[in-house]
Amino acid sequence: MKLLWNSLHSLIFTEFWFAGFCRFINDSCVIFGALLLKLIINSAENHEILATFMFAILITLNSITQSIFLQQFVHGVFMSGSKVVSATTSAVFHSTLSIRMHRLQPSRTLGDSLTHSTSLTNRLTHSTRRNQ
Repeated sequence: MKLLWNSLHSLIFTEFWFAGFCRFINDSCVIFGALLLKLIINSAENHEILATFMFAILITLNSITQSIFLQQFVHGVFMSGSKVVSATTSAVFHSTLSIRMHRLQPSRTLGDSLTHSTSLTNRLTHSTRRNQ
């Protein structure tokens, strides 16, 4: 079980933390956007045209940054989930195949079959990671 956990961890580690970083930046942009909107309202009430225009440009850049990082967050979470589902499905199929192979080869113990399926899953996970 620990081998499977380590394999999954090494498979999605980069995408998972990058998605978390993108979510942090996106949430920071949401808070900063509310602050910029307050500054735009205050400068418009004080008839400061240049400051209002500069804050409007900043809120536009903030919104563009927010949309880019939100898209990267969604992409990273989707890719992490897809990799986990693929690795888990292949592990289940390999385990099922090993158990059936145990029925065909009774001289092998069930533990040997499960160890063999775990090593196959580990190799599959590492080959998937190398191909990316």
